[in-house]
Amino acid sequence: MLSRTSHVETVSLKSVLFSSVFQIGDTSFIDGSTKALAVQREKDIFFGTEGNFNDYPVFSYPTVFIPINENMILMKNNQNPLIKVRNIDVLAVSFSSILGIGNANSVRMQSRIKHIRQLDIRNHNSENKEV
Repeated sequence: MLSRTSHVETVSLKSVLFSSVFQIGDTSFIDGSTKALAVQREKDIFFGTEGNFNDYPVFSYPTVFIPINENMILMKNNQNPLIKVRNIDVLAVSFSSILGIGNANSVRMQSRIKHIRQLDIRNHNSENKEV
């Protein structure tokens, strides 16, 4: 698996959230998954009954990872087996993302987010809409 060596002098990372990975060094397998409901309302109201993923089909659809079956000829010549970086500055890694320094053999990431916008009827000429 090891093909190149990574050398990073400094890393500045403010936030790692929601099934994300900050991986330093080589890894064999990374698998991340996130489910989220994002409800936007004009007023700060929480009924206490929101949040059941089973109510939304997007969270129960089967995950399909399409295999890559391509014939290719790869010839490479790494004259310098060192990847050198002075500085990495990242604000945030979120929702099934990876910040990786090193080699990764296999990576599988998935993020499912249902966005719902609920508008106040009195302020708009249409009914509340779910997007």
